[in-house]
Amino acid sequence: MKEWLFSWITWHSRQRKILVLLAGFNLLLFFTWFFLMWQQGPAEKTEDPLLVTFSLYKINDQKQREGNSEVRGFEKENKPAFFTHKKTKSPKQIHKIDLNRADSVMLLSLKGIGPVFAGRIIKYRQRLRGFYSPQQLLEVYGFDSLRLQNILPYIFADPEKIQVWDLNRVNEDSLKYHPYISRNLRKVIPNYRLFHGNFTSVEDLKKIDLVDAKLYSKIAPYFRVYGKEGKSDQEQHQERHP
Repeated sequence: MKEWLFSWITWHSRQRKILVLLAGFNLLLFFTWFFLMWQQGPAEKTEDPLLVTFSLYKINDQKQREGNSEVRGFEKENKPAFFTHKKTKSPKQIHKIDLNRADSVMLLSLKGIGPVFAGRIIKYRQRLRGFYSPQQLLEVYGFDSLRLQNILPYIFADPEKIQVWDLNRVNEDSLKYHPYISRNLRKVIPNYRLFHGNFTSVEDLKKIDLVDAKLYSKIAPYFRVYGKEGKSDQEQHQERHP
């Protein structure tokens, strides 16, 4: 510091004037630049060319999507009727099997029915002389309710196919193998005709002490009472009460 003051003092006055002029000229340039910058305001922010390009691409892509959606909407609204028609699936028709006419091959087509059960069903049908309800399959040995539920939509029993007995002609031997008719009942039914005369209708079975309401509902489909004209009591009743 002392050396700088000493050099300043030892300079000639002309040298000092030149130094002051240079300093003043620099100050003048600085203030002139500051004044011009102040007049122009804050410098505008320059954007990155890559960002500008990406923004333009994004705007064009959005416009293109909007245009495509408008075209699709127009096509959808103006699409011909034969293009917009939806195919409706027709309900699948289930071909049901009649238990009173089915053979072993038809029974084997049912889910859960093998050769063993097919044989048992046919043998039990022969003993019954026909099914009047699919629920009777539960009486087949080993046949459970779950197996029945699986095949129930595919089977039915036509009661018209049952081989019925005429109550006024049936004898003890013909009733021997029916699973619903006990040994005593198959003796009582023929004897009833001896003491009370011929049956007038199937409901006369209710007059027998061995036949309660539950048993009557089980055996009634297997009996008819035929008149002189060969018509059953049900047919005669329908003719009298059309």
